[in-house]
Amino acid sequence: MLKYNRKTIIIAVMLMIVTNILMGVILMIQSRRALWEQINERMLDVSNTAASMLDGDKMRELKAEDKGKGGYYDEVHKTLRYFQDNIELEYIYAVNFDDKHNFSFSVDPADNPGEFGQSILTTDALIKASEGTPACDNEAHTDEWGKFYSAYSPVFDKDGKVAAIVGVDFSAEWIETRLSKTISTIVIIVVISTILALILAHTVATRNRRNVAIMKEQLDGIKTNFREMDRHLVESSVNRLRESHGNELAKILSTDLSNENSTFRGSDEINDMGRELESIRGSVEKYIQYMDEQAYIDELTEVNNKKVYKHTIERLDKSLKEKPTNFAVMFFDIDKLRDINVKFGFEKGDDRLIDAAIILKKVFSKENVYRVASDEFIVILENTNSFEADEYLKKLDMEIRAYNNQHNEKDVPPLAFAEGHAVYYPEECKDYRDVFIKAEENMKKNQGV
Repeated sequence: MLKYNRKTIIIAVMLMIVTNILMGVILMIQSRRALWEQINERMLDVSNTAASMLDGDKMRELKAEDKGKGGYYDEVHKTLRYFQDNIELEYIYAVNFDDKHNFSFSVDPADNPGEFGQSILTTDALIKASEGTPACDNEAHTDEWGKFYSAYSPVFDKDGKVAAIVGVDFSAEWIETRLSKTISTIVIIVVISTILALILAHTVATRNRRNVAIMKEQLDGIKTNFREMDRHLVESSVNRLRESHGNELAKILSTDLSNENSTFRGSDEINDMGRELESIRGSVEKYIQYMDEQAYIDELTEVNNKKVYKHTIERLDKSLKEKPTNFAVMFFDIDKLRDINVKFGFEKGDDRLIDAAIILKKVFSKENVYRVASDEFIVILENTNSFEADEYLKKLDMEIRAYNNQHNEKDVPPLAFAEGHAVYYPEECKDYRDVFIKAEENMKKNQGV
């Protein structure tokens, strides 16, 4: 005899079905957004790194006839070709432009290159890059080479003006396949959960003990599916996400499901299965929270990404209008990262970025560190004065020295930062930007720029 009123249990199961569907929709939206953010970050990482390796003043002087003469044209061609051969992308190329937003190919290392001066389709992201802001296309575009999503980064001259642009094309099919795989996996899980809830409703309505046993087997099956959910979802993400977060994701998804067995106890069978379904729903909620957090984390270094940085600036500026308070801004540029990438490969360069981020997180705490460009980090310390900022930097110097003593590799430059910082005082600065400009200027002085 079942303990609960049949009508009540059926209503509860129906509510669970509706909840499963709503959770599925939310999970799909959150997952797609988070994955898209990560892909954009990776695309900009590549274009920003390549742009930082080019000389804007020399790029401005390039002509079609320079090709093959052993000058800077061929040097740029070699640099971009290195990216083409070693990173999972379709095309990488340099772009010229004029004041009327007419864009054309400059140096293209592809096997079927765009000719020097050949026009390029104008997009909003390309225009933003010409104005000095790296940007990605929000929609795929199609040209004679195929269908792509692209990222563009400006190349600056010595005066800080945009002299050229680096464009990077990623296959639209490659990106959309990864997005669709994530959505498909989630849909499958939600459908299975909904079917299971329907079977539960049918079991309650018919009081069929045999169906209860069948449903027990199916419940065990869905628990197994959840244990495998990590593998399916992570494989649909970009490669770096898989390498960096697979174990953490598996822990989040499987903790509740790995330590419990389906044990049915006489008249409490329906109640037990309800608890199992609730456990599964809890895992989905945790995954939604995880994916939401990943939208704000730099996938390589695991510090705050540029999106969080922008939100922090907005919050700071708003709070300054209400109640001004001191804060410090520190600008860090990793020395010789370009040389490491060229001489030892991008994996070694990524290792340097990760190690630098670990040290910054150790000294300043993870929540205060932001990666804003390929080799640039910003630290924002609220309620901090000049003396306290200097004490932090002394601790940073100690950590860097300790790191270099332990990582004394032949021919590899030691870890070092070009650093600049400034502190907000109401009588000197009106908003965050004023403090940032001072910090950046101090950093350039330390670089000797």
